[in-house]
Amino acid sequence: MKYKFLSIAVLAVLSVSVSSCHSETADLKLDVARGDVFRCTARMDRKLTITTDVTMNMDQYVETDRTLTVDEVKADGHVIFSVVMDRFYIKSTVFMGIPISVEFDTDNPGRKGSESMARQFGRMKGRTYRLETDNRGKPEDLYDRPAPDTVAGIADDVAGNDLYFNHLPEKAVKKGDRYTITARVSDYVPVEARSTYTVKKITAGKVLLEVRSEFLKVPAGPDCLQVEEVRGNRTGNLEIDRKTGLTTRSEIKEDMAMDVRIGSRYLVEATGTTVFTCEKK
Repeated sequence: MKYKFLSIAVLAVLSVSVSSCHSETADLKLDVARGDVFRCTARMDRKLTITTDVTMNMDQYVETDRTLTVDEVKADGHVIFSVVMDRFYIKSTVFMGIPISVEFDTDNPGRKGSESMARQFGRMKGRTYRLETDNRGKPEDLYDRPAPDTVAGIADDVAGNDLYFNHLPEKAVKKGDRYTITARVSDYVPVEARSTYTVKKITAGKVLLEVRSEFLKVPAGPDCLQVEEVRGNRTGNLEIDRKTGLTTRSEIKEDMAMDVRIGSRYLVEATGTTVFTCEKK
């Protein structure tokens, strides 16, 4: 009887070992076809504190709806996407004695009280550019994108491509694997995010990732925000579609502080959460 129990125990250990050796891997690459269309949404809820000689606190909520269309799939696996802004909504509440709120929605541009916001964000609807990525979703080129030289352009840039792309590893991964990607946050803000991804779960259709990023200052061009110092991090979770290689959902929390110079020196502190979804039409 003792030997029978021992044999069962050995078999159990062996079965676990064999299972571990054959744990599922996923090789995530973009697998899309010309004409594929995806509807992508982002919901950003942030609290901002801006300090100069005085301190201003602000709540800001932004919604963006975009259409992502595959224009071309090249022989080397590179993909060219068209990105169109279908809707842009922003509400800002400033707390200086009493709360003052302003909002603007491209689907209701004539709303009473939104005239000042309309001048800044009225051209967001229909804003279009083209983006080329490699087969792992790493951005390579931007085409036809208006320069971020207006408030609307900056808003489009900051709420941009890192929601969609540049999350995929360079090789196949299995549960527990980690990899790091460093990428520019936006064209206008000279800051990089160095992100470490951990594979939490692999299912038949999805790969679930956990991410933690730290922010790094990079050299600024003449048209960029002049950042003197940056600190902070992002944490969150992403779902990657195993078929297309695109992010289908993410929820990212951000805690950032920047010393910037726009004539005077400003300390900008931001905390908040961005929820992103993307599905094929």
